[in-house]
Amino acid sequence: MIKVEKSGKPDNNNVYFIIEYILCFFMIYGVLWNKQQLASNAFVVSFITLIIEFIYINLKMKKVELLWNVLLIVFISGLFVVWSFIRNDKDLTFDDLREYFIFLAAIIYMFICCYAKLTKKAITFILSFNVFIGYLYIVAYRFAPRINNFSVGIDFNFGNPNFAGMWILQSLLYCTLAFLLFKSMLLKIIVLIPMIMLFGYMNETGARNCLLAYILFIAVCVWSTVRNKYKFPKAFVFAINILPIAFVPLYLKFVDPIMKKGWFNFLVGKGKNLNSRVKIWTHFFDKLGNKWLTGEYLTCLGNSHNSHMVILCSYGLIVLALSVFFTYKISISINNQAKEKRNAYCLAAFFATLFMGFGEGALFSGGIGLYIMACGFICLARYDFSDFDTLDLDKTDARYNRLLKKGRQN
Repeated sequence: MIKVEKSGKPDNNNVYFIIEYILCFFMIYGVLWNKQQLASNAFVVSFITLIIEFIYINLKMKKVELLWNVLLIVFISGLFVVWSFIRNDKDLTFDDLREYFIFLAAIIYMFICCYAKLTKKAITFILSFNVFIGYLYIVAYRFAPRINNFSVGIDFNFGNPNFAGMWILQSLLYCTLAFLLFKSMLLKIIVLIPMIMLFGYMNETGARNCLLAYILFIAVCVWSTVRNKYKFPKAFVFAINILPIAFVPLYLKFVDPIMKKGWFNFLVGKGKNLNSRVKIWTHFFDKLGNKWLTGEYLTCLGNSHNSHMVILCSYGLIVLALSVFFTYKISISINNQAKEKRNAYCLAAFFATLFMGFGEGALFSGGIGLYIMACGFICLARYDFSDFDTLDLDKTDARYNRLLKKGRQN
């Protein structure tokens, strides 16, 4: 069981997460204003700090239950990646390993988010940061240069509209959580503006999976509120974690009959047919061939438009099973220890990101730094919100004690 720490005195975890989100700002700003080198450098620095924090947490904690799961994923996936290079008689290069580093970063960051102990100020910073990012998108929409001109949606220079939709979804989820968690009406109004604008921008990207993920998030939040319970059924948690890969064969088998019946025609748009993933997934299965156990990293590089397909094709069935077990264990442990509906809302945001993996793969491939935003929901879901609405009296008490001591001396 992953132990949920209550808020305590600030430690390096708070500083670390603030640094990661600041680096995430440079990644987003670098992309929006077409400063790709800045975004790339920020990712490299974030990966270095990630490894340092990973080592620190393991040295600090006496018993870390998920460590063996992480180490197995790292070791086995690394072994199969090296084997792919040997099999294809190709030298190891940083550019070729980029996708692997993104995959490792996502797994390790999830692990860190499970054990980091954040204070109220750090949680408030994370929420406020994404409200600020929401306003940054508003400014970028009007003033930032646009280097691409897609006919199917805006891309904010993220490379394609789907990538843009995934990034916008993260900040939209955080802004919605801020709207739900902040008590001040003034703050709610400040948050509501980027919420509305981000939803509009996400719709303009045409990223249907992101739109469906946000709808799922809202539905789950409403469901939690109506049932007045803050823990989800285990079957639901399991389904969220396993369905991204289970959806692939179901989709390939039934999408054509569904299209003929016209049940989901409302999801069809310009350049966005319901069967748009058939050719992509069939192509990746062809590239994978009979290498289901080990995957074929070099051959299967690229966005397979499904988070679990990325793992299966690149690293094989064993790593996929370990990864699904890893995210399920995180989800069920946090769910079991939820103390109120606000924990459920934050966990629902993480579920929405996993659900996004039905048709997008950037959590584990391609989206540099996206894991910082996506996995940060784990920290919020673990937080003990009992003191979130109370005044921070630590400094007040300290000041009072100093004045009292000074009065006695006089």
